[in-house]
Amino acid sequence: MDNTIEFYLKNPIIKHDVGILLVKDIQHRFVASNSGFSIFSGLPPENLIGLSDFDMPWSEQAKIYISHEKDILSGLSYNVIEPLLGIKRANLVTQKKIIYDRTGLPKGTIATALPLDMDIDFCNLSGTSDILRVADYGMNLTKKESLVLYYFIKGFQRNHIASLAKISTSAFDFHISNIKGKFCVNTTNELKDAAYSRGLQDIIPFVIKR
Repeated sequence: MDNTIEFYLKNPIIKHDVGILLVKDIQHRFVASNSGFSIFSGLPPENLIGLSDFDMPWSEQAKIYISHEKDILSGLSYNVIEPLLGIKRANLVTQKKIIYDRTGLPKGTIATALPLDMDIDFCNLSGTSDILRVADYGMNLTKKESLVLYYFIKGFQRNHIASLAKISTSAFDFHISNIKGKFCVNTTNELKDAAYSRGLQDIIPFVIKR
């Protein structure tokens, strides 16, 4: 039988050497974790108890992880590739499951994750597939703006980005103008600098279900 949440409440330091193992309660607060997670959070497991993703270095992406947890708690089941912009940056292949209490009631989620070491090229993806959900960079971007910014950071030019995102060049101009406004910059060079200063080049703005 799998461990219940009561076990992890009493044992917040998990002995698990491969990747990340992480338990959260139903309010998405950290209950227990392994040392692998500390590499990204910068905190030992005992200091994470009661904190949430909003308290972490990746707070701007917190809603990506919480959205997945809400899906799992609602009964959905899927694995994802999602970014983790921590002390160490990585894209993670993550599986999450419901964790129950000793009476059988859902009380949170347990996640296992492995860093994805390969450089993924999403140039053939437009965000329309059922397995692909466009996430947010933490800047309140729309789905299309996130796609445009992703290709822009990759160094593609206006016409190529419009083709990849399946939009017109005038639509590209509209979206890039909105993105500059949200980043409070005036030029594309300033936008690129702002994106890199936030480490956005290390983030995959897609959640891939499989």
